[in-house]
Amino acid sequence: MKSISKMLLFCLFAISSIQAMEQLSSGKLTQIKKSSLFATHDVGEVDLFHNDKGFHVVQDDEVHLVNSLSIDPVLRTLKYKQLKKFQKIGYIQVKKNDHNEFSLVSKVRGNGGGPATGVAAYWTTRAVGYAGFVSAIWFTGGEVLLHTLEIQQAIEASAMAAAFVGTALPTP
Repeated sequence: MKSISKMLLFCLFAISSIQAMEQLSSGKLTQIKKSSLFATHDVGEVDLFHNDKGFHVVQDDEVHLVNSLSIDPVLRTLKYKQLKKFQKIGYIQVKKNDHNEFSLVSKVRGNGGGPATGVAAYWTTRAVGYAGFVSAIWFTGGEVLLHTLEIQQAIEASAMAAAFVGTALPTP
């Protein structure tokens, strides 16, 4: 009886392996490089493949097709050549939800522009904002002066936002 159950278990394993390989073998298969793949701690060790049917996560010799709704829109639309290029500038984060379904998120590598870029963005935005304010005063004959406080707050908020974006922007 033990030998029959072992034989049955072996056959099931072989069939599932064959089905997994068939699932992966349709279309041009691309394996995502390990350097372009980050799996969260709860996911563990995985491999990621892409073909015409979509993304496939291989974990513990099991192939899981990732639901297209669980894939970042940027990744969802990438073709073979675009995916190869993406791996040079970014990586794919593999996550698992409460229902043990995989999801994929695109991430872009890069160092931020740093404090110098942030300061430049801040002062440029501020100068353009106040120059626009002065122009508005001249063109409206001073009517815009009634909204000075709101305009000043908007300019300062825009300048701060530009500073944050300038600091975080990836540099070439």
